[in-house]
Amino acid sequence: MKKYLPLILVFGTIIISGCVQEAPSGEPGLAMEPTIEIEASVISLSPFDCVERFYRSPENVSLVIEYNATPPYEMVDIAVIKLDKVTVIANPQNRPVNIKEGDTATLRFRYTSRPAQIFKIPAPEGIVSPYGKLDSLTTLVAEVDGNFIYNVESSSFEEEYVTVLPGISIGSKLKANVWSSVESEEPFTVGLGCRKGVEITHPPLLKVYEYKLI
Repeated sequence: MKKYLPLILVFGTIIISGCVQEAPSGEPGLAMEPTIEIEASVISLSPFDCVERFYRSPENVSLVIEYNATPPYEMVDIAVIKLDKVTVIANPQNRPVNIKEGDTATLRFRYTSRPAQIFKIPAPEGIVSPYGKLDSLTTLVAEVDGNFIYNVESSSFEEEYVTVLPGISIGSKLKANVWSSVESEEPFTVGLGCRKGVEITHPPLLKVYEYKLI
């Protein structure tokens, strides 16, 4: 399996800063969900490090993560945002979209809210893992100079490239594509990976992969 190589890989890839991803690799179920482009202001931020391994179901290949040797094994960061602009850019099932400009919502970052580099690695034959053959595999590799390094191997990638996520803070303004994770008009409590009993006081809960600052 190909791993992050700080110098060799960087010089052999395309680097994209603050890319807004159109469709997340490895989660085909989201392809049927409304894709919503937002511009938003960060009101509050709640980072969380998983220092114990959390094993997901191997039956759902979109949730398989290969862990690095030392913690944090994963980051489960959320942020409360105010929606400044909402645009539905795809809705193949004509499902209702229950967010609008001026609303607040909660973002769940698929990678992290902190500075990160996401190395996209083609795997045209799929990935062989202890879970079986996968279409996509995400690995949190290391922290290097304050940046968290991820490898994302996928059969959907045609070439290697790197997305640089600059990290956010309270007051940041960002633009991103989001997908609904949990729809609710009332506050609720949910488990997010190893982060148990998370109180979502500003529903709905939206999932974001990549973003850019504006």
